[in-house]
Amino acid sequence: MFRDLQGKPYRNAYLQRIRALMALLPDAKLAVQARGRGNSDDVFYREHLGVDNAVLLKDVLAEGNAIVVSVRLHGSLESILAGVPSVHLAYERKGRAAFADLGLDDFAFHASDFDPQAVADAVRSIALDEEQYWTRVESRTQRGHQLFVEAIKHELREFDHADHGR
Repeated sequence: MFRDLQGKPYRNAYLQRIRALMALLPDAKLAVQARGRGNSDDVFYREHLGVDNAVLLKDVLAEGNAIVVSVRLHGSLESILAGVPSVHLAYERKGRAAFADLGLDDFAFHASDFDPQAVADAVRSIALDEEQYWTRVESRTQRGHQLFVEAIKHELREFDHADHGR
C-alpha cells in the first residue's frame, strides 16, 4: 500500500524504488486504504504505477492470507491489529518509532532511502516464518504492559501517604 509523497524531495527516487520492489515481489497486489480529495491511493496507482485493479485493504485483511507493505502507518497498524503482518515504509519519525515499540525494528524502513531488496527480503522472512514476527510483537507488548503496571504500582506507593501531608 503506497501513497503519493508529493512535495517530498525524494519523490522520484521513491517511485523508482516502489517499481523495483514490485518487480521483486511480482505476486504482490496493490491495496487501497484511502480514497478522496488529493489523497487517493487508487489515483496514485493509476497515474504513477499504471495499475487500475487495486484491491481494498479491508478485503485483503478479511482474507487474512497476506503480508502488507505499507507507507501508511495506519495501514500497517490496522493490518497488525487484524492479525496480518506488515512491513512499514515510514516517511515520518513516528512510523519507525511505532514499529520499534512493537519490537519490529527490522520490518520498518524509511521511504526516502529504502532498499527494495531489503524490503523484499523482510517480506520473504515473514512468509518463511510468520511465527517469529508475532513472537516479537507479543514479547514487546507483554514487556510494555509489565512496565506500565510497575509504573502504576510505583505511583500508588508514592501517593499512599498523601493523606498524611506528603
